[in-house]
Amino acid sequence: MFANRAAVGHRARVESFVGHTGAVTEIPGRRRTIAAGASTAGLVGIAAMIGGTFAPWVNSGSVARNLYRITGIAARIGVLGPDSAAAGLLPLLGPVCVLPVLIFVLGARRTAAVLALTLALACGGFATVAMILAAGRSVAGVSLATAGPVIVLIGSILVVVAAAALLVAGRPRRRSAEKVSEMGTAPLGDPSH
Repeated sequence: MFANRAAVGHRARVESFVGHTGAVTEIPGRRRTIAAGASTAGLVGIAAMIGGTFAPWVNSGSVARNLYRITGIAARIGVLGPDSAAAGLLPLLGPVCVLPVLIFVLGARRTAAVLALTLALACGGFATVAMILAAGRSVAGVSLATAGPVIVLIGSILVVVAAAALLVAGRPRRRSAEKVSEMGTAPLGDPSH
């Protein structure tokens, strides 16, 4: 009597993991550890990407200006134009960078990893281009401050590595229903057990 209850309980647990494809999904311990480390690294990287925008990007005399101030000044003096997309969208960078974190928390880990990867490549690319174009140049006392772009680039690299690790380690290993049956548990819908 007790053995039958144990078997039914085990079968119920296994059946709860059987998806519509008839396969059991499991993430082994090692992959779970990699996914946890990658999600932590990704969170730190996203924080660095956002924080880097507040760090100095330009030195103007003795004043260091962050990315938001530079964009505001460029919009006011007409370099970007009054209806510039850059001036309007830059303040949304923080909330957009937090979006993959929210999606991750809601359980769509692969979607979050792809979105984070896309954002990291865009932000890292922008920081790299800024460093390449402005490195060593000084015009009228205005020069590139490397702190902001370097922080954004480091954060982007962290996010790229973390997203790639999540995409690889987060892939569930599937076992066929026949394999589950061989392990002593009948697949979902098998009346013989």
